[in-house]
This record gives sequence, structure tokens and C-alpha cells, in this order.
Amino acid sequence: MKPVRWLLIVLFALPLAVFAAGAFWPQGLLLDAAARQEGLLILPESGWANARFEPRDNVERNLRQRSQGRYTVDDRCVDAGPAQKALDHLLHQPWPHRGDRALWISVMAETRWRPSPCMQRLAHRGHGAIHYGRHLRILSVERATPIRCNVDLFVRNGRSCPPPPAPPAALHLDRPDLYPQAARQAGVEGEAQVELLVGPGNAIARCRILRSSGHADLDAAACPTAAANLQVIQGKGSTDGLATGMHRLIRTVRWELKD
Repeated sequence: MKPVRWLLIVLFALPLAVFAAGAFWPQGLLLDAAARQEGLLILPESGWANARFEPRDNVERNLRQRSQGRYTVDDRCVDAGPAQKALDHLLHQPWPHRGDRALWISVMAETRWRPSPCMQRLAHRGHGAIHYGRHLRILSVERATPIRCNVDLFVRNGRSCPPPPAPPAALHLDRPDLYPQAARQAGVEGEAQVELLVGPGNAIARCRILRSSGHADLDAAACPTAAANLQVIQGKGSTDGLATGMHRLIRTVRWELKD
């Protein structure tokens, strides 16, 4: 009977011990002392309660395994700790998309064992479940790079987003005779992007504004100016879906006042 009794005591005492550990050590039990960690930090729209970290080795391993349909889960929940203010500054800058935000980080961090909603989500438990797991508690940030492109593309490109495609050829206008008079007198500068449908002999079949300059005077002058200076901005245009001899040019007209 004694072994059974001791087993029952242990089974009863273990949940109490876990609860007491959470009460007396709210930051969790220390598993690994502070060390340098590098990898992917993801902050969902729900905030830091569900932030997670994936070590660099696992990110790169999953990139190699992707073609084989394999995926290794090695996510850790994140406690931003004293580094939260610095990370918030980076994560709340303007982003090109909604949803999760990501940083590639190199930090000094320790690993702790504690419960959280994040561990509950990673373990696919119900809302009533309490789940413990590894947390990365960040102590200081050595380097943090915002990821404003696809994560796989970021990793393949040497942990940096490739530069955006070059903008269409621009027509720089700083000559007074080409500047809309009202805009020039008001000291207004800007740029508008236009689409030109060009036919044989450089005849302009159509011109429309794709992106406004934000100024009515500049917008009104964009198409006439682009058409009048077609030889300056002429280049290879798209012919997709157009009649023979027609091509489409997308160009930027930029007005700049000389100092």
C-alpha cells in the first residue's frame, strides 16, 4: 500500500507545487542563464501576450525542408522584459501590411519555464487549460532588423529584404517655362505618375493619372507635360492587350523648384 499512497501524494502535490512556483516566481523558473540568441521575433496584432520567437537554426532548417513538405516547430513564447520599450519602438513604425509584425533579432536573453496564453496557443490547448513551457526573457537588444517582406525572402537574401523595384523613369521639371505658374508661385513641389497610351508616330491616344501629386495644379499639368516631352521620357513600353503599333508607358513627372 505504501507505494500507492506515496504515488497518490505525489500526484496531489505536483499541481500545488506548480501553482506555488507560478505564485512565488512570476517570471518563471530559470532554465538557461543569459546568453546571446538570434532569430525571428513575431508580434501578432493581439500584442505581447502571444509574441513568439523562433531560433535562427530552426528558421533556416524549415526553409531547407519546405520543398519536402516538412516543418519543425521550435517556437518559444517571449517575455520582452526590460527590452520591451526598444522593441515597441521598432515594431510600431509604419508597416507595409496589416497583421503580424516581425523582427530579426540578436539579443541577450535567458530561458524560463512559466505558464502563459502563448504556451496555451502553441500547445493547441483549450481556453481552460494551463500550459507551461519555455519562455525567452529578453534582457537587452544587440540588433533588431524590421522584416517588411516575406520571411523566406528575407532569410534567402542574407537576412535583409531586397530593394524595391526601380521606379519608372522620371521626367524632372525645374524649368520655369514647364512649371505650372500657380504652383511655382506658391512654392509647391510634387510628382504624379501617369499612364500614356502611345500610338504610331508617338501620337498620344490617352493619358491618365495613376498616382496624384496631391496638388490640383500639378495634376492638371501632368498629362500635357508628359505628352509634350515624350521624346525625353520615351522608353520600352508594354504592348499587352493593345492594338498593333500601340504601347503603354508608365512614367513619373516630378516638379522640383531650384534653390
